[in-house]
This record gives sequence, C-alpha cells and structure tokens, in this order.
Amino acid sequence: MKDKYQVQDEERKKMYGQIKIKKIQEYVYEVEKQGNMKVPVRIFASEKILEKLKEDKSLEQGMNVATLPGILGASLMMPDAHQGYGCPVGGVAAFDAENGLISPGVIGFDINCLSGNSKILTEHGYFKEIKDFEQDFVDVDSGNSEYLLKSKKCQQSIVSLDPKQKDISFSEILYFMKKKNVGKIFEIKTNNGYTLKVTGDHPILTKNGMILASKINKSQEIAVFPFEGVCYEEVNDELLVNDSLFTDEEKRFLKDRDLLPLKLDNPKLPIITKIMGYIFGDGTLYFSERHGFVNAYGTLEDLEEIKKDFEKLGLSASISSRTRDHSVENQYGVSNFRTTNYELHCSSKAVAKLFKILGTPEGTKTNSEYEVPEWLMRSPLWIKRLFLSGLFGAELSSPRTHTKTGFDCPILSMNKNTSLIKNGRDFCIQIIKLLEEFEVKTYKLLERDDCKNRFGNTSRFKIQISSEENNLLRLWSKIGYSYNKKRSNLSNIAISYILTKKKLTEKREKIALKVKEYKKIGLNLKEVQNILYCDYANKRFIERHYYENAKQRLTLNFISFKDYVEEKNKELTQYGVIFDKIESIDKNAFNDYVYDFTVEDTHNFIANNIIVSNCGVRLLRTNLMKEDVEPKIKELLELLFKKVPSGVGEGSKIKLTKQELDEVLTLGAKWALEKGLALEEDLEYSEENGTMPGADPKEVSNKAKERGKDQLGTLGAGNHFLEVQYVDEIYHEDAAEAMKLKKGQIVVMIHCGSRGLGHQVCSDFIRIMEEENPKLADSLIDRNLIYAPAESEVSKRYFKAMCAAANFAWCNRQIIAHNVREGFKELFPKSKVEQIYDIAHNIAKLEEHKVDGEMKKVYLHRKGATRAFPPGSSVIPKKYRKLGQPIMIPGSMGTASYVLVGSEKAMELSFGSTAHGAGRVMSRNKAKELFRGEKVKQDLEKQNIYIKAASWKGISEEAPLVYKDVDEVVKISDKVGIGKAVARLKPLGVVKG
Repeated sequence: MKDKYQVQDEERKKMYGQIKIKKIQEYVYEVEKQGNMKVPVRIFASEKILEKLKEDKSLEQGMNVATLPGILGASLMMPDAHQGYGCPVGGVAAFDAENGLISPGVIGFDINCLSGNSKILTEHGYFKEIKDFEQDFVDVDSGNSEYLLKSKKCQQSIVSLDPKQKDISFSEILYFMKKKNVGKIFEIKTNNGYTLKVTGDHPILTKNGMILASKINKSQEIAVFPFEGVCYEEVNDELLVNDSLFTDEEKRFLKDRDLLPLKLDNPKLPIITKIMGYIFGDGTLYFSERHGFVNAYGTLEDLEEIKKDFEKLGLSASISSRTRDHSVENQYGVSNFRTTNYELHCSSKAVAKLFKILGTPEGTKTNSEYEVPEWLMRSPLWIKRLFLSGLFGAELSSPRTHTKTGFDCPILSMNKNTSLIKNGRDFCIQIIKLLEEFEVKTYKLLERDDCKNRFGNTSRFKIQISSEENNLLRLWSKIGYSYNKKRSNLSNIAISYILTKKKLTEKREKIALKVKEYKKIGLNLKEVQNILYCDYANKRFIERHYYENAKQRLTLNFISFKDYVEEKNKELTQYGVIFDKIESIDKNAFNDYVYDFTVEDTHNFIANNIIVSNCGVRLLRTNLMKEDVEPKIKELLELLFKKVPSGVGEGSKIKLTKQELDEVLTLGAKWALEKGLALEEDLEYSEENGTMPGADPKEVSNKAKERGKDQLGTLGAGNHFLEVQYVDEIYHEDAAEAMKLKKGQIVVMIHCGSRGLGHQVCSDFIRIMEEENPKLADSLIDRNLIYAPAESEVSKRYFKAMCAAANFAWCNRQIIAHNVREGFKELFPKSKVEQIYDIAHNIAKLEEHKVDGEMKKVYLHRKGATRAFPPGSSVIPKKYRKLGQPIMIPGSMGTASYVLVGSEKAMELSFGSTAHGAGRVMSRNKAKELFRGEKVKQDLEKQNIYIKAASWKGISEEAPLVYKDVDEVVKISDKVGIGKAVARLKPLGVVKG
C-alpha cells in the first residue's frame, strides 16, 4: 500500500510533468516564461536534486515569483531550494530599484488563515475555537520564518487525516499563527450545513487533493468529519489518587510516568478515562498474588488503538490471540465454525491498583458492585464524554435502520447477577443521567431474566436510546464511539445521512408552503406545478399539498441507509474520509484577526467539521585541534548549552531597556562592541560590518520589540544550532590560508537569526501592505507574495524595519560568539577564538548587478540564500578580497558543513548568490514519524558526534536524513561556479534548541 508521502509525490510529479524544464548546461535548468511569468525560472540542481524539487511546491513557487512586477533576469532557485511560503526557501529575485517592488514574502513568510470562531476538534473529543488556542502558546523564532508562535505548555493533539493509514489520527500542534486580515474572506457552506470562513489561500481537502479556497467551485465536494464533540471546559486540580495507597516500588513506577499523584488536570487522565470506559464494557481488572492485570477484548485493529494509548501513558501492553473451533446446534442442524479472539493485557500491579482506585470494577463484572465513579460525575462534560465513548465503543449497538430510512433505537446492554439487580439499575440510571447532560434522551430502560453464570442467575438490562433523529445526531456527533473503528465510521456516515434527509425535508417543506401561498393568491394547480416542479418535488407531491395537508415524507427514490453506507464506505476506502457537496461560496469583507496552525506539512486539521491543510550563519576558528577537544567534547557541550540559551521561548541573560533595544536595532554588532561583547575584528569580518545602514527602530512595532527584548544572545529552536566542528578536508589552499584554516583544526559554526523580532516585523508589514492595497492582495496568485512598489512609502518603511531586524540578528550572533569564547576559555584557558566571517540568509539589499549588459540598481531578495560576491568586490574584507567573499553552507547533524568563496560566475548567473544550507526534503511531522530523538542521538554518538538539545523532538525534527545531501548541494555550487569549495568541516558536537 502506498503511504501518504508516495501519493503526494506522485500527484506533484504528475503536475510538474506538464512543466517543461529545459537543461541549459550541467547543473543549470530553466523553466521558460509562460502565462503571466515575466522572466524564466533558473534552477541550480543535479538530476537527483531536481527530482526532489518536484516532490513539493517549490517549482510552482519559483514560477509565481516570476510573475511579480519589475523582476529582472530570472526567478532563481539555489541547489538547496525547498518549499517555503510564497517564495521557495533558497529563492533569489532581483527587482528594479525604481520600477520594481519589495516583498516581505520573498524574504519572510505569510499564513493562510481561518476566522477566529472556527471550531477545532481535539484528540480528546472536545473542540475549542481557534482563537482560544492563543493562550497556550508563546512567541519564539523557530528558525523558519514562516512560523509565528510555538506551543510551550499546550500538549493537546488535534484531529487530522492520515492519508497513509486512510484514517483519522491525532497530530500535535507545532505552531499557532495569527494576523489581521484586511479585505475579503471566503465563506464556504456545504449541503449538510458545515460552514467555514477562510482566507482564499487556505487549502481545503477535496477529492482532487488540497485546493485553495479561492479556487474551489460549487461542483466540487469537500472532505468533512461529521463528529463534532463538545465544548472545552477548564479542569480543576482536584486530587483523585495520592501516593499513600501504593508501595514504594509502585510509587516510583507511577511517578516516573507522571501518573502519581493523579489530579483531575493531569494531562494523562483523559486517556485513562477513555480506557476505563472501555474496560467497564468489554474488559476486566483482576489481581494475582504478585501481579495486577488490566485487560481489554475486541478486534485487533481496535486493541492496537488502546495499546497506543497505554504507550502514551508510558505503559506497555501486549496483544494476544486465541483461535477456537465451535460447534453450535440450532433449528437448522449443527453449525461448525472457527473464531479468532484478541485480548490486550497490561500487566502491572501498580497500574491495576490505579485503575481500581479510580473506580474500575474488579473481577467478574456481573457479580461485582460498581457505579460510575463520583469524580467522573462532577468532571467537565468533555471528560464524561471520554468515559461514555469508551463504554459505547465496547457495548453500544451500531447505527442501523429497521426500514429503508428509519433508524433503530441504539441499545446499551449489561448483565448482573440476581443479587446485584439494584446495583445494575442504579448504574443504568447514572448512564441515563449522563446522557441527559449531552441532551440525549432515553426511550426505555428494560430488564429481563437472562442466562446463568457460575454465580447463579443473571438479569439483562437494556438502555434504549430514543431513535428520534435529532436525538441520534446529538448522540453520535457529541459522544460517538472510541476504540471501535467500525462503529465510529458508521456513526459518521449515519450523521451525514440524517443531515442529508433533513436537508431534503426542509426543501420539500418550503415547496409545500409555497404551494399554499400560490393557491391563496388564485393560481390553479397546473400553474403551480409549472412553477414549482423539480427533482425533489414532483407533480403528485404538489397536487397533494394543493388539495390537502399532506405529511412531509421523503421522495420514494431517496437512497436507503444501506446503499448510502456502501457509497460512503467507498470514499472511506479511497480517501479515509467522507465528502459533502458545496451549497454556496460567498466572498465577504472581513477586517478582523484570522488564525492558523502548522500541524502536518499540508496544515491538515479539522475546522468546523471540514478538513483543511498549515537568519544567518557565523564561523569562528580556534587555535585548538581535534585531539585537544575530542576528549572533553561532552563537557564542552554542557558548558556551551549553559552559556547560550537554547530552545523554544528561551530568554536571554541580557535584559534590555527600551532605549537599549533601539540602540541594538540601530547599531547591530557595534552595540555589542561598545558593551565589551565583541572584538574590532569581529565587525571587520561580518557582512556589512555587522550593521545594516538605514535601520530605523521607530518602524519596528512595539509587539516586535516585546518579542525581541529578552532574546538577545539566544539560539532559538528549529534548524538553528551551535556546532563544534573540525576541518576535515582542504580544497582551496590559498583561501584556506587566508582564513587561517588547516586540517584537524577546531571551528565553531553558529546558525541563528533575529528570533521573534524579525518574524514580527515581517508579519506586521505583510498586514500593512494588505491593508493599503486589498485589491492587489486579492488578485495575487499567492497572497504570500504581497508587495509594495519599491519607491512607495510603505516599502521604504519596511526596508528600514528589515534593516533593524538584521541588526538585531548580527548583534544576537555576536553575543553568542562572545559567550562561546568564554566557554572555551573556561575549559581551555589557552584557547583563542577568532571570527572568520558572518553572513545573512534572509534579507533584501540594494545592490548593483548587470542585467542584459547594463548595470542596474536592484533590490536583491535572498530568502534562505547566501551572498557570494567575487574577488575584488569592495564590500569584502581586505584580507579576503583577492579570493572572494567567504560563504558558509551548514549541513545537518551528522553530516559535513562547507566553507566556500564567491566568484564572478555567481555575479553572471545568480546575482552573486548561492545556497545557504543542505535544504529540507522532509516535513517536521514526517521526521518525527520516522525518527526518534533518542535513536538519532545514539546513532550519532556511534560516529563520535555528541548532541546537547532542549528536547528530543528537536533532535528528531532535524535528523540528518531530513535534509538533502549537502555534499551534492556544494558540488553543484562548485561545478557551476556560483560558490567555490574551500574546506569541508565535520561535527564533533551540536547544541540545539
């Protein structure tokens, strides 16, 4: 079976198979001008990397950039190019300084968003409006400019579609995003009443894949997930289980898994509650002399889901099977058959005791007295739902009809021995009362004598839930079934079926009323029939309502539930989800905040029941050799980790006043020099001497400043790192000598940017540009490419703010470099740490370049690309001027990084630009699926490469195989001549956020 990534790859390759990519020379390809493109797209790639480019939307994005006004030469894609927002990361574009533009999206990012009241369904079956997630997130700079905010305390996963398994799954929210929308927003309504307000560039899942809201038409069907859940309520910290009830060994076991002490707000309690519900129905809990057991029975597929939830609790569970032959005698004779039964076992006395204390019945349930736990009865509704959904997954009957379209009463059954009849009735009454909290009505509670068991006679209780269709909608859409894939799918189909019936009934009711109106004003039957006849109201229907008050029933040809299930099961088999037709698409003014998540690489999550898709580098050299540092590398990493704050939301040890922050934004690395945190030569060997002229702190918003004021001298997260390396190979002796590099020498590479401040600057001006020109924003092929004319006031303001953000980034790296010096000095007192060079990656600059034989001033946009100026350039430090500007291309953890120098060829072919790194080939979520942080660390340590990181997740997201082959990227730069290789650097140790 093909996984989701293979399917995506095939779809993209099919699309890109229609784009003519012409080979110009070795490692240089071109997409000729077509459509609205004003220039071609030039791609620097090998055949291997070109195929990788076809696996995401980067080629399409490169073509979109080529449509922008004033673009000169070509839209360029460096060897490390990959999909970004608007412009590909690794994209370069030059715009005429007078008649061109400046675009934050070709330097930074944008987001595709939903209205704030969009209901987002979570793993635990509750929903929250998307705007309400903001309180669970903190500002960070992730290392990728398309992200705005990242979760610090919110660990709740949300519901998404896993095309690999063709099933609904749960995904962690990686980032939360928010911006002010100015202009239009699309309101899409389906036949069954699901409505979504969304910006035009937000993808929505259709049978043809993810399609932008602005491109969807009424003939298409969109993916829906009918289960709605219940509204989230805050949980108190009531203590449910304390440690006095356990042995010391049991305490350690449970505390190690954050299961003790257990409070109502423990993030693991919802999982326990759901499992408990299932055990109440189809499971057992019992103890032997030494052990305790929590068991569940069901299909292999459903037990696998329970097993995964035990693993989330930090517990192991095993699944076993037993195959038995049966012989049953009935009125038709003897029937022989074989069955395989599956059982899940969690063997732990501590766990069994925990479940028992929480109220799970012990032993044979027919002969045990138990009730719904008191703590559950006073819990928020969404926790009650988890218990009921687990119980219903085990015991509630499946949705089914007794006629073509009429539904049976769902039935919940249980048996009790005669001595416990009252307890059985009491438990049923508790369930009835719980159902009432969800506005679900019970039709009858039935009791009858049943079979015997080893304890004597039993009685069977049945709770019949009302089959009134609105009642069934509340049951299945608010509570549903957990740990029962078949019933869960069937209930979603049943919800869709009932809503379809209701929609048709509403239409026929309107026709019936219209018939009476027309009769009242004097129209005869034939005239009324000519006006109102349609597919769902034939002439006989109109005649009956003309002469009598007929009942509103469905058309005789309305599809049966059985056939509807068969039809929708085909969709589930093919797509993993069902679809609904579009009733209307409206475009309305919307001037308010809009929101988005980054979940999967396609932003796949469920909103209002509809499935929708979500810097720079510095190199330091030391006077130490590999043999000096390698024995102390772990100790060194610990020291650097302490001295350089790393990770999501980490704050600086430097606290700036508002005035000091403005000075940083104006002076850049010069501020650090004035404070004794830099050397003169540090500035000499930095691009722009560490200070972009023209910066104006007044153009940086208060919010951007607030995000940046406590982040100076911090590394951040994402793909940002501090790496201790050694020189492995020298390719260009003269350049290496000028940079004082030799084989075996220890160097330090710092990769980070302007943290949250620079990101906010970009976000602010995207909003400002949209507000100033909403018609332009609506007309763009991709709103992420919003721009303003180069000579406009807003462009000038943005450029000043961008320069200020660049200055913050240079000062940030400078202070990190200072702290690295201190760390080395502490461990190696005779160490000397000197700067080789510092370059920017995401920036726009006013430069002069030859275009069509004529020198022109251009705003050169580099997004994830490095300046690569040639020998003789006046902006290069004198020491390097004869050789070309130094370039650093970082690899991934476990792979090499490179030092290169710029060339004349780069000026001819790429506006003096080359790659800035290896370039991602895998989304962060895919990386987390494939790589465990612990395993990545172990594998690297086998290569004598050590990692000190703020989280295991950060390691898995940045595993070596997540990136392109950096050797291939550098080979392309070197062979084409847009960056000549000087030295290869290999890692000894990495500090990551």
